[in-house]
Amino acid sequence: VGDSAYLKLTKTYQGVLNIAASNQDTLTRPDTIITKNFTSTLVTQLLFLRVDSTSNPMLNWKLLGVSLVSGGANTNTGNFKINSLTLTFGNNDSTITITDPTNFFINRHYGWKWGHSCPEFHTDDSVTVSVEVYSAYADTDFVTLTYGADFFGMHRNKVMLDLVSQTTSGTGYVRVFQRTFNLRNYRGYFSAVLNTLTKQSIYDDSAAVESNTWGLPYKIR
Repeated sequence: VGDSAYLKLTKTYQGVLNIAASNQDTLTRPDTIITKNFTSTLVTQLLFLRVDSTSNPMLNWKLLGVSLVSGGANTNTGNFKINSLTLTFGNNDSTITITDPTNFFINRHYGWKWGHSCPEFHTDDSVTVSVEVYSAYADTDFVTLTYGADFFGMHRNKVMLDLVSQTTSGTGYVRVFQRTFNLRNYRGYFSAVLNTLTKQSIYDDSAAVESNTWGLPYKIR
């Protein structure tokens, strides 16, 4: 489009969900493993800007921005999706709200003021994560946040968000999940993964895996 070029990058993964379970209510430990195969598709967008018109295409384009990652398993049904993600931090003075991850671009070229800067936090920040989820199912869903992973995948933390409100929406439900926690006390660039699962994905051995995932980079300084 003019001097801009959008690239949609789609990655497909084959996964296995292993559930430690028991078919007997009286047991206190699992006695069987339920295995579910699933396919997860993740999408991100890259935006390039034309900077020249030479005979070498490698010199003509600069990567301007990269969107957040969005996807999951069985997302085409419309029965289960993340509506929004809100981060509140800095003594509640700063807020970031995301409603469309693949159109939320992180600026990758420091020479241009465009898009969004990579979210930045201080080492002593307390962060409140609020997630709004639409679900067609009466059973409460599972929402987790994995964060703190460095470039080598080390130092990961995983927390479950708590259900704080629920309202009906047509034949389904809009639920808000929330959790407040402190970031780790070291600096650098990291990634966070927001993941949601329907309850029947885990508790019904015949139900397909339904999940929704958003990925977010961030910086601690």
